Amino acid sequence: MTNIFVHNRLFFITAILIHSLLISLSLNASETVNFSVKNKLLMPKDCFTQGFIIESDLIYLSCGMYNRSRVIKMNMSGKVLATQHLPKKIFAEGLTLFNNTLYVLTWKNHIAYTLNKDTLAIEKQIPISGEGWGLSSRGDEFLLSDGSNAIHSFDSNTFTKRRSYFLKDGNKNKLNHLNELENIKNLLFANQWKTRKIHLIPKSFGQNIQPIAEINISDEKAFSEELKRGVLNGIAYDEKTQCLWITGKNWNKAYALSLETTPAIKKLSGSSFDCR
Repeated sequence: MTNIFVHNRLFFITAILIHSLLISLSLNASETVNFSVKNKLLMPKDCFTQGFIIESDLIYLSCGMYNRSRVIKMNMSGKVLATQHLPKKIFAEGLTLFNNTLYVLTWKNHIAYTLNKDTLAIEKQIPISGEGWGLSSRGDEFLLSDGSNAIHSFDSNTFTKRRSYFLKDGNKNKLNHLNELENIKNLLFANQWKTRKIHLIPKSFGQNIQPIAEINISDEKAFSEELKRGVLNGIAYDEKTQCLWITGKNWNKAYALSLETTPAIKKLSGSSFDCR
């Protein structure tokens, strides 16, 4: 009887340890999402891409660097329809479309510009605190990155900061250098500068947040030459085709990706990313 009791107890303890280990592994590991390249699009020359939007068969880009920062409007064939040059002292950063108005950040100028989405005419300047890197909109807020592991929430009416969130991996390590942001189907896609990764972040998150998955383009041969020109930076989503588009700084092309829809992505997004 004693041996049976000891055996059962050891079995029970072992089961608990294995269960705890599996939970730990699931928390510490961000799954890698498989993808395939479905389409390509020519990009404007010398665009140090900072922001990338697709809306109603039109593309909007913000291109950085001093003396040549600009916002570009083009069609899906790559034809440039309009260009708005920004002042020479401005270094353009992230771009988002909110309530039919374009918002473009600046790096260290502590301002954001609003532009008419049809003509690209500059409408006004908005003061902001800190550096501007990536920008996206979600509901009644803007989400802004500043090159750290922080994602800042700003009120969409006043552009005042509400709160900050901090992205960490499963081992509590900071995921620094967050750059381009794009809110897509209840997931926030965040490009990590100096890496070849895009992190997928759930919509509902607390002060400390962890990605549920990542896209890593390191092993894709289609990007090998592009990565010699510049780093990955540029995320857009085409509602019409359900394609996730990516590009980079000074890349010749943008690429449409079809993503493997894992159970976690399906549950949180409520949809798939099957590029048609």
